[in-house]
Amino acid sequence: HFCLVKQIPTPSMASKRPSLIGLAAALPLLSPAAYCLVPSGRSNVGKGGADHQQSSNRQHQIILPSSPGKPDVSAEESTFWRSVPKRRRPREDEVIPYNSKLDADGPLPFGAYRIYGKPEYEPKRTCVLSIGLDFSADCERKRSKKGPNKQRVQVAAGKIVEGVNINTAVRNIQRLIDAGFTSFQVADDPTLLSSVALQEWADENVFATLQKQTPLSVLLECNFFTKISVPAKDSAPFGSGSCIREAVGASLRRTGADSIDTIQISYCEDSPYHLDVLSVLVELQEEGFIRSISGAGLPPSLLSEAERCNFHIDTNQIQSNLLDPQVYLEYAHQCSEINT
Repeated sequence: HFCLVKQIPTPSMASKRPSLIGLAAALPLLSPAAYCLVPSGRSNVGKGGADHQQSSNRQHQIILPSSPGKPDVSAEESTFWRSVPKRRRPREDEVIPYNSKLDADGPLPFGAYRIYGKPEYEPKRTCVLSIGLDFSADCERKRSKKGPNKQRVQVAAGKIVEGVNINTAVRNIQRLIDAGFTSFQVADDPTLLSSVALQEWADENVFATLQKQTPLSVLLECNFFTKISVPAKDSAPFGSGSCIREAVGASLRRTGADSIDTIQISYCEDSPYHLDVLSVLVELQEEGFIRSISGAGLPPSLLSEAERCNFHIDTNQIQSNLLDPQVYLEYAHQCSEINT
């Protein structure tokens, strides 16, 4: 860029200097603010003719800035056929995954997988769309059927549910993995099953079978959520948290895994033990038994209090309505401040 400067000379100046239009056009190509014309002040007549001549020479002096360093180099690879600009590859968390022609199998588009958690705990890449495994629907359809692969689930409410085909459930999960969905959690069914009992049954039957029938290289790309309950207010004294340690150890024994990918804490409104549970889980995470800690419906106030206690929660699942995103906006603002 260059700048054209036009100054209409006064009668006294016309005979002493050339036109500024040609002078400005002859300057090298610089940025728009590369130079300026600075008119000097009035001459001091009391100091004689020499000073007056020096002041006249400085009048409308052109000031060029000093070079800031090396000039900018075009970040492009240019050939005879094309010019390819060098651009920074975006991060996964900066991209909305989209592909209008997505294959049935294979990974999802770039941006569909994120890493949530501290690197020192080696968290797994998580698909932003988690699959909720609903076993109760299969139980209801096959309640009256019997067979060698049918399992019976005893739940806390005293109801007996029959009819889950373990092999079919494992094959369905494997098909989802082939389609690029790698995050799984047990769906809650408050009308039929206890979430804790269903999680324990899924660990012992479905996930343990999946561990045996799936290559390790594939399992390393998957993220399985394990739910854990917070003791209620009227339960036994929490003490040192041995009940939480026992629950985590029992889950690892049921699945046969070395560590839990993501452990999820469900919010219990009348419980005062959320921070106590988080304290034990952070200790287990430092010991290498947990890769990531997640919450389900934890309110913003509890998230902030946990962060002040240095109990970081990597993710938090909430229920929100797309037509009324006020709840989501409240959580989003709070989570952005604590990096959850």
